[in-house]
Amino acid sequence: MANGNADKDLQKQFGEIAFHIRELIDGQQPNRSAPQVQWTGQMLGNILVIFLNTGRYKDACSVLVKCETQQHRISGSLTIEAMEKFINAAIEREDAVKSILCVQYMADSGFVEAQIHAKDILTKLELNERQKAKMNDIMSTQIVETSDE
Repeated sequence: MANGNADKDLQKQFGEIAFHIRELIDGQQPNRSAPQVQWTGQMLGNILVIFLNTGRYKDACSVLVKCETQQHRISGSLTIEAMEKFINAAIEREDAVKSILCVQYMADSGFVEAQIHAKDILTKLELNERQKAKMNDIMSTQIVETSDE
């Protein structure tokens, strides 16, 4: 995505802007005279992708954690493209915990792709027994939900 120093600087600036947008929205105080901006899955997905594109993996992780823990307060969900990009980054970093969290979020949001990515994680990452059980739970839940429909 970034070609040359000018593009790298621009990408870094995008990452900084995304970080500040997230901080401003998260730091809003209730105010009767001005409505609060509410996060949507699309907005958070865009922030997550910008963080990944600019090498800010930890910031992308914090966005995913926010999405998972505050699903009831966020309108919509991350796009499948954003989640797939995150899973690929987590696998590349051998981060089993965050890749499993993303697949769990994907399954909770009703994406049938969760099962495909769960299998992918099982084959590409070294998981402990507890993590394997979690992945199997996610995969079997997806199968049950799909067959009930």
